[in-house]
Amino acid sequence: MIPQVQPFLWKGASVAVACNTTWNPYDKSAGITLSNSNFTATASTSGDMAVRSFNSFTTGKHYFEVTLGATYTGGDTGPGICTAAANINTFGVNATLGFIVYPSGNIYYNGSLTGIATGALTTNDVLQFAVDLVNKRIWVRINRGGTLFNWNGTVGADPATNTSGFDISAVFGSAAAYPVQAFGPSASGSTSTANFGGSAFASAPPSGFTDWCGPALPRDPSFSNVVLLMGYEGANGSTGAPGMNDESSHAHGTATVSGTSQITTSQFKFGASSLQAGNNTKFPAHIDWQLSTSNSSQFTIECWIKPNSTNINNQGIVVWSIGSPAISFFFWLVNSGNGELGFWGSIATDGNGFDYTPQSSGLTWTVGQWYHVAVDKDAAGKIRIYRNGTMVASATPADSSLFNAAPSYLAIGNDSLGARTFNGYVDEVRITKGVARYASDSGYTVPTSMFPRS
Repeated sequence: MIPQVQPFLWKGASVAVACNTTWNPYDKSAGITLSNSNFTATASTSGDMAVRSFNSFTTGKHYFEVTLGATYTGGDTGPGICTAAANINTFGVNATLGFIVYPSGNIYYNGSLTGIATGALTTNDVLQFAVDLVNKRIWVRINRGGTLFNWNGTVGADPATNTSGFDISAVFGSAAAYPVQAFGPSASGSTSTANFGGSAFASAPPSGFTDWCGPALPRDPSFSNVVLLMGYEGANGSTGAPGMNDESSHAHGTATVSGTSQITTSQFKFGASSLQAGNNTKFPAHIDWQLSTSNSSQFTIECWIKPNSTNINNQGIVVWSIGSPAISFFFWLVNSGNGELGFWGSIATDGNGFDYTPQSSGLTWTVGQWYHVAVDKDAAGKIRIYRNGTMVASATPADSSLFNAAPSYLAIGNDSLGARTFNGYVDEVRITKGVARYASDSGYTVPTSMFPRS
C-alpha cells in the first residue's frame, strides 16, 4: 500500500493546519532530493526524473500550488498531475498519462501539446492548479508576485464556474490524480516547493475547491512487527544504498549484493525501480529471521514478482538456508511444473532437512506480469500460500516451528548460497513476524500501492 504517515502539522497564517500529504519519498526518481519536510524537490543529478505526492483523488475539486525555485530550468521540467501508472522516470518528456506545464509556458497532456499556455515562467513564480475531478477539467495560472495571469492563458476562464477548463477525462476518467514535479536532463540544481494546503496559499482557492491535503492517512498497526521491508528505490544499476536498504524499523542496513543483482528503473510495480534478481542479494543471519518457534508463532512473507519466463521452477523468492545442518525455510518456486509456489520448512529441533513442504499445483505464469505472492502462518499453526490474493496451497503440520539457521544469510531472489536465482524482478518485499496478515482460505484483496513505511 501507499507508504502511510501520521498527519503533518503546519502553521498557516493564523492557525495550525493538519496536512496529510507531501512529495512521496518512496515514489520518486533516485536523482531527486527532498527537503523542507518533503515539500521541496531538487534535481540533484541530470536526467529525466519526477516525484509524485502521497495523496491522490478520483473525485472532488482540489487545489494546490507549486513555487518555482531561484534555479529552475530544463525542457522536460514542470509540475502537473499524473496517474499512478505514469512512469516517473520519463514523465517529463511529454506527460504521458498526465498534464504538465513546461518553463516555456507550453502545456502537454498525455503525450501531446494542448494548445493552451500559461505564458513563460520565471524563477519564484507560483503555479496554481485547480483540478476538478467531478467535471474532469483542469486550470492552471501564474501568480507572479501577486499579479494573477489568466487561467489556462484564456480570458474569462474560471474554475469556480467551470468555464474554459481543459478536458482531462481521457486519462482521469476513473484514474486517480497525483500532483507531480518533473525535472529534465539539464535541470540539475533546479528546485520547486509544493503547497498542498498545510500553509497559507499565495491566492485563495477558487470557490468550491479545497486543498490537496486530503483525509488522514492511517498507519500500519503492525509496523513494529515488520522485520524487513524492501522497496528497491534507487538509481539504475545501483547495488548499494539507498535502494538496497531495509526500510523497516528493525533497520537491518544495506543488503550485501554481488553478481548480477542490481536496482533497475526499467521495471517496477510501485515507485520508480525494483530489484533485478541476481545470484547474490542477502542479509546476515539474525534472530528476526527465525519466524516461528512454536505452532502458535505467526508470520507473513510477501512481495511482488515479475517473471521473464513461463517456466520459473527451482528459483528462490525469500530463503533462509545454507543447507544441512542450517536449513530454516524456502519460500520459493519449487522444482516442479512451471514453478509451483512452495513454503518448505525445517522444524526448530532439526535443520537437516525439510519437515513440511506445502506447495501449489498446476500454476502457470505469464511473462511480464506482476504477481503478488505471499505465505502466512496463523496461531493455529496453519500455513497458507497465496498468489494474487487467492490461496493456492495450505497445510497444518504437527510441528510448524522453524530452525534458527544462523550463520545462514537471508536471501531474496535466490537462495542463501547464491543459487536458484529468480529469473525476473522483485518489488516491495515485506516480512512481518508475529502477525498473519491474511490468514484466510478465502484469500484477500491484493495491495494496490506500496506498503506503509510507518
